[in-house]
Amino acid sequence: MTAPLWIAPTLASLSHRNIRLDCEPELIRAIWKARSLEELAAVYPAADGTIIPTCGPLPNLRQAKREAVDRAAGFHGVEYLGWHKRNREHVYYANAGDTYAATLIFQGRRLSIGCWGDLVERRLIEGAE
Repeated sequence: MTAPLWIAPTLASLSHRNIRLDCEPELIRAIWKARSLEELAAVYPAADGTIIPTCGPLPNLRQAKREAVDRAAGFHGVEYLGWHKRNREHVYYANAGDTYAATLIFQGRRLSIGCWGDLVERRLIEGAE
């Protein structure tokens, strides 16, 4: 059985000047493409013990990846937006501090660059507060 695909922006897209990252774009892609919590901890050692606790319940992989990407990139936390009307995936974003600032958008197994305000404005999100 093949492992499910984790889709991430290209290095060129992540290197674009409109999105501010506190790390190399390669790290963002490596974190998002990790196939297990163990692989995530190997790729991003800062996750071990902080995002992935040493004791207690383990986060699911998708949640841990969102938190690791947010922390590595230097954003201000992961926020839940709602679910996308077209693909019915839950949508989260890395808080960049401004509704229309370029940020990282998490939709299921897809990581993309965008502005969460645009998704809401286009009425693509349901369940948004």
